Amino acid sequence: MLELCGLHVRCQCPVLLLSSQSCDFVKKRDDTVLRVVWNGNLRLIHTGPRGGSARRWFFTINGKECSDPRTIDTQLHVRDSDSNTHRPAYVEGYCRGVAAGDVYVTWNVGDISSGQSRYNVGDSYTGWAATVRIIVEEVDVDSADTVIV
Repeated sequence: MLELCGLHVRCQCPVLLLSSQSCDFVKKRDDTVLRVVWNGNLRLIHTGPRGGSARRWFFTINGKECSDPRTIDTQLHVRDSDSNTHRPAYVEGYCRGVAAGDVYVTWNVGDISSGQSRYNVGDSYTGWAATVRIIVEEVDVDSADTVIV
């Protein structure tokens, strides 16, 4: 997708294939931050014998989760095994410390831990019957009205 986004400071990657929820971007400067957005729908069905099921959807940038200021993610927990509700979702965040150059932004789904015991994984689905969008933007926080805490 680098050829689509080129050297623009903002890129939208419409995702049609669920197996490839990523957006490649060329970051121009080291002293800027990345703003990433995922917009689509999520679904989780409880499949375990007890409690509930939980999954976590999250961004990785160049294969790693953002840590400055925090991870960019959302979580879903369900107890109902009969519901097949696809919920609209919008996840947005900023990430500091990403070097200039080719940047690979990926939307992932994985396990979460309750702290003491693991939730059931459940049956998760991402982006049913709709175009999902990943937006990546390089933001100059010195010249924008953006405060990242």
